[in-house]
Amino acid sequence: KMVIFKTILKHDLPKFVLANSITLTPGTVTVRINDNEFLVHALTDKVAEGLPGPMEEKVARIFGRWA
Repeated sequence: KMVIFKTILKHDLPKFVLANSITLTPGTVTVRINDNEFLVHALTDKVAEGLPGPMEEKVARIFGRWA
């Protein structure tokens, strides 16, 4: 299943970290980032429902105002 979602992250490095975190999650691969929109391939509906999940907030906290 292909999933599109918009991120709250504004800068490239936090988006890159989120994309890699998604790809490291079993059953998901980040296919593309276009501005604030992610395209992710998820193997199951259950995995797709969890996107972007709590990782987006964690990345935002790590990068603070640079997110």
